[in-house]
Amino acid sequence: MRWVEARSYVGPDRRKAVKFRWLERRKADLATHLPAIQVMLRQLHLRVLDVATAREAVEQFQLRLDVASHSVREAGEQEAAYHLSLIAAKLEQRRAEGELTSHDIQEVQEQSAAALCALR
Repeated sequence: MRWVEARSYVGPDRRKAVKFRWLERRKADLATHLPAIQVMLRQLHLRVLDVATAREAVEQFQLRLDVASHSVREAGEQEAAYHLSLIAAKLEQRRAEGELTSHDIQEVQEQSAAALCALR
């Protein structure tokens, strides 16, 4: 899977695998391969702070969380996948109730750190 991280879009590369793109708006190819699982979980751990400060960052965090949990499950890391599922459940619960509190952010950060430690 190729991954794009730009100011306007963060997520999987949605373009078709064509060598020559006629009238392509995006001139530079910003897509890269997914980082290693450890790197992905570290980035996820740091992005928790973005979720605490910016409401629109929750969508990007959720997308990163989905990709990271899928990659962790494919790698067979069950304990890390469990911690990521707890994060997803917490986000889903708090979205339904309203807003994330600072206590929730701290719990999410602890769970992401636990997922990272579970890989070692």
